[in-house]
Amino acid sequence: MEKRNLDSLQTLDDDVLREVVREGEKLLDAQLMTANAADQRAMAWAALLVTGAIAVIGGSAALLVSGKHLALAVVGIVVAAIMGVAISKATNVVRPADWHFPGNRPGNWLPEHWQCHGLGIQCDMHQAMLEQAASLEEQICDNAAASAESGKELRSSMSWALFAVIIGVVAVGMLILMQAVGISGVTVIDPPSAAGSDNADIANVSRVESRH
Repeated sequence: MEKRNLDSLQTLDDDVLREVVREGEKLLDAQLMTANAADQRAMAWAALLVTGAIAVIGGSAALLVSGKHLALAVVGIVVAAIMGVAISKATNVVRPADWHFPGNRPGNWLPEHWQCHGLGIQCDMHQAMLEQAASLEEQICDNAAASAESGKELRSSMSWALFAVIIGVVAVGMLILMQAVGISGVTVIDPPSAAGSDNADIANVSRVESRH
């Protein structure tokens, strides 16, 4: 949002200036509500990512401790690391930042802070509304820039999370394919155990004998 020169507002009467200020303050209120909603969405998204990352890390740790499927464990660690980047991006959205709120500090109304001070311009209600309108214009534009940056960070977080999912799916698919073609040292799905096959054979023999 581009800041505009408001010098031409001087030609407006007090009633119009009062409406300009009122609507500017309403826009600041709307920006604040929108920012609060965006922060809540970012916090919920970050919590979801943290839950997923913890699950992936826990599964990878279990595989490493067991000594089985080490390649799959490495994939899990890589996916968790990428999700960590997504979490960082999401938490950047809710970190404290410069934000303008509706209203004005009483200290800003001190005579020496008026733009008309010392310029021979009458510092009356008309001038006060002009300066308040100029202040609102600056605050609204700054808030819009901060919101745009937060939105950019949240979209980046979602992109990193999607990238983690794609990396995980592709890597696991490749490992399964490598195991299927018989590449040595790569196991993702445990083959049926010999003991299980023997038990199945014994059960089949027992059923045959029972029929006779």
